[in-house]
Amino acid sequence: MTTAGWAEERRENDDLALIPFEFVENDIVKHIIAVSQRYDFVVIDAGGFDFEIQRQLCKWPTSFLCHSALSVVKLNRFVTLDNVRNTNHEVRTVGVMNQCPSLPNQAQRTINAKGVLESFGIEPVPVNLYTRNVYDDAEESGRNIFEMTGA
Repeated sequence: MTTAGWAEERRENDDLALIPFEFVENDIVKHIIAVSQRYDFVVIDAGGFDFEIQRQLCKWPTSFLCHSALSVVKLNRFVTLDNVRNTNHEVRTVGVMNQCPSLPNQAQRTINAKGVLESFGIEPVPVNLYTRNVYDDAEESGRNIFEMTGA
């Protein structure tokens, strides 16, 4: 499910606050430039994969937050961030590790993955997002984790 789809599903539940969002398929770059004139911050969820329009969008931000799970396949996509820095020398690239294992004996995997981020010149955030059932439960119910109740 996309972020736009998730936000759209929330509209069907009157108990949840609306989250403003815009879904754009055409003239994305033109749209981002226009939106950035109206807001102090613009957040672009370009998904957890690499594609040409994502690289084009990286020409404008002052900060680029990328996220990745710990798999080698997912971490390899950070190679494309060199293109980002070649077109936008001022951008600050920051990486967050998600879907990290929560068992203490698996901590080295997360530490190693952060080392991979640093090898690409990406600043790892000091916290990790661990795999938790509540993330799936929240998404499936159209909520965020702070809106979940119960055990």
